[in-house]
Parts: sequence; structure tokens; C-alpha cells
Amino acid sequence: MGNIIRGKIMPTELSPRQAFDKLISILNERKLTWVVDQVQEQIRVGKPMMRRVKELKPTRQASFRNTRLFDDEPLRPGRKVEFRATEAYTATEQLQLLLSAIQQAVVNTAAIEKAVSDKFPGVTFVSEQADVRITLTQDEFESRSKALARLQKSLNDLGAVLQFVFRTSPGFIFSTAQPYTYAVISLPGSPLGVQMAGRSEVLHECDVAVLPRAEAETCRQNNVHPRSSKLILAVECKFYTVSLPLHLARSFIGLGVDIGVEGCHFVVNTNSDVIEKLLTHHKRRWEHKLVPGAALEVGRLRNSFQTTFKNFIAVNY
Repeated sequence: MGNIIRGKIMPTELSPRQAFDKLISILNERKLTWVVDQVQEQIRVGKPMMRRVKELKPTRQASFRNTRLFDDEPLRPGRKVEFRATEAYTATEQLQLLLSAIQQAVVNTAAIEKAVSDKFPGVTFVSEQADVRITLTQDEFESRSKALARLQKSLNDLGAVLQFVFRTSPGFIFSTAQPYTYAVISLPGSPLGVQMAGRSEVLHECDVAVLPRAEAETCRQNNVHPRSSKLILAVECKFYTVSLPLHLARSFIGLGVDIGVEGCHFVVNTNSDVIEKLLTHHKRRWEHKLVPGAALEVGRLRNSFQTTFKNFIAVNY
């Protein structure tokens, strides 16, 4: 293949939509419009998925008639069944599709060419769509290999920006060791696994912390710790394969006293009658048995979060 995208693709500070548009422009300039067409066709078709919905059925009264002949027949919701559906790709997903296509069309194809040329020196590649013949020398392959290595690094770097990076232990909100993931909600910003200055000015660890965006950006830009007085919601998350030790609940109660946040939650994947009794006695919010598929527990926790946000909005907006 005669066209290779050389060097770094683009600066990674671009938004996914800006990066997507820039890459499309580069591909078109390099006469790789067929790659663009395939990606855009997949985007047009949409992302396949399965969706459970209640199918509509004729009522009993209508079942005695040929319902196919009457458009106004009354229908009732039936049981939930799975339907195939599609949904639009997000801007980030569209960029990931394009990166994958470049990997296949440029990097992987060139690797195939190299492998064939090594096995059959002097091989000639002939296009099916036009009378184009390409014979690459060893020097040309080496030059292409360097360009491909730079391209592969650029693809890897850009792909890494699109991945979620979570902390494995609490750290500073202003840390630049990794591009740690945080969410920007419609109200505040939500960093994961950061340290918070309590009323005693002692640093505490919050597995999930929801802050006003202004507070979060102030801390990131000035290398300072968030103030507990600005904390909207905090979640202490525990994952255990055995019974929870009692000191976890004691520590959580102390945490709540020092950071003074009403929306402070203790969330675990197991359960403990003693800990739940202790937390309830001290009016602390908790949720147990929180695992994927636990719809009841997840719903309760979501409702508790919603109550916290509702109260915050009522006071501040």
C-alpha cells in the first residue's frame, strides 16, 4: 500500500469530535477515502445492541377478530422480550472506530506486505481497481517501518486518552502521574479516590467524591486539597470476600464527623448485621450486597444519591 500517515496524528488535547474530524481530513488527503466511507457507513447504521421491552398484544376482546385488518385495535403491554436495536455511537466511540480502522487499513496491511515481501523478495502488488503496480525495495520497507512505528505509537497514545484510568489507591486530586478519570456531571465534578481536608485539617481518603467544579479546578490548578465544606457527596467503597471487620464502620463514622457531609455513604459488596446496626444507630447512610445485577440495591443507592443532589440543588440553585 503506497499511502502511509506519517508522524504523530494530532495533539491529544483535542476533543473526540475535533480529533475525529482532523483524522478524517488527513485520511482524505492521503487518498484513503475508502477507509472514511466504511467508518461513516458503520456510524450511520449505528451500534447494535439488545433491548428488553414489553411487547404489545391485542386485548382478549380483540383476539376474536382479525387484528391485522384493524389499525385501531386496543393493545395491552405484555411480557418483556429482547429485541435487536441500534443506538447512535458517541463521539468517543466514533473516534475509537476510526482509530481501529486506521490500525487495520494502514498498520496491519503494511505488516502483511512486509511479511509477504520477506517470504517472496521482489514481489509486486497490483491493484484490482486500477492498473497500478507497486514493487517495494528493502530500503523502502525499512523507511516505511519507521513511519509505521511512529504511527502505531500515535494510535496507542490517542487510544490511551480514550480509556478510563482509575486510581488503585487514594491520591492527590492534582496528581499528574496518570490522566486519571473524573466525571463532569451537570452539576459538579466527580473525582475518584482523592484525599480531602476535613474540619480538623487532617487529610481523609474518599473513594468517590462529588465536588463543585470550581472547587475541583481550583485544587487541580493550585496543587491544593479539596475542602470538606465544599463536598457534596462522598462514598466509602469496600470489597471483601469475608465478613467485614468492625473497625471499618468505626472509621467511617469518624470520617463522617470530620468531613461533616450529609451525603456520606458506606457501600459494600457483602453484608454484616453488626456493622449495619452500628451505622444505622449513628444515622449513617449505607448499602450492602452491591454487585452487578443487584437491581434492588443499586436502585436504593441511586435514589439516595438523587436525594442528596436534590437537596443540594434546592439550597444552592
